[in-house]
Amino acid sequence: MYKNLFTMFYREIHVEKLNEPYYLIPMGDWHYDSPLCDRDRLHETLEWMKKKPRCMGFGMGDLWDFTAYKEGRTLSSVGLHEQTREVIEQQGHRNVETMYSKIKGIDWLGFLLGNHDFHFADGTSTTTRLCARLGVPFLGVLTLFRLSFRHTERNCQTIDIYAHHGKGASRLMGGSINRVYQMAESMQADIFLMGHDHKGAVAPEPILVPQFRNGRMSLKQRKRYFLRTGSFLKGLESGEGSYVAGAAGKQTHIGCPKIELTPKKGGGNFHVDVHVSI
Repeated sequence: MYKNLFTMFYREIHVEKLNEPYYLIPMGDWHYDSPLCDRDRLHETLEWMKKKPRCMGFGMGDLWDFTAYKEGRTLSSVGLHEQTREVIEQQGHRNVETMYSKIKGIDWLGFLLGNHDFHFADGTSTTTRLCARLGVPFLGVLTLFRLSFRHTERNCQTIDIYAHHGKGASRLMGGSINRVYQMAESMQADIFLMGHDHKGAVAPEPILVPQFRNGRMSLKQRKRYFLRTGSFLKGLESGEGSYVAGAAGKQTHIGCPKIELTPKKGGGNFHVDVHVSI
């Protein structure tokens, strides 16, 4: 049920003051229980989010390293002794509670399912249980999330986010961001998000949107953004084994993007200015 779930969610934001940015922080691939997790950087980022006004988190999956999808299938298919299964599930429950204690107090839009989720015998997963604990939406494996910024009855603009934990593992940045770009082949959105490959990148693309107003046709430029959302898992550290060391691969991107969404009025028109840094 959870593995291929598509979801759609909507949040209306009532804008009280113009020119004050709202912050959207898409972040995942923490692998928190791995010895290579950069917990100092992660905790610093989480504390910044707790203190920052108008800040929203967006969970991109793989918060833990406990099991990968293939390992989970193996555990489900073998006839484990009931006590053995219980010990494993207790660890999964502890992971959820540890994570909850670290990230509560942040305004989370929700969390995507990653490929390192542990699945319990009752059909829930570490991510679905964390979402329930926080009281936030479980976003499934793929989500379309609309943010509607409303200033007055007539002044409203939407920002659509299309997000997946991630596919592809290209060694080069071009191949990585191209896989995100392919998401636009089947969905219209303003921001496209993928994690998974531990790269950090943003590629803006301007498009022209036809408009009809007061009996006249015109064109308005609007940007859409394609992002890989980084990681908090180090690639190399002395004395530790890693997939990067085994493959003589590239260092991972430590950190996550920051998306500023600023409601403004220009030329009498209400709009939301989008700025992305990584």
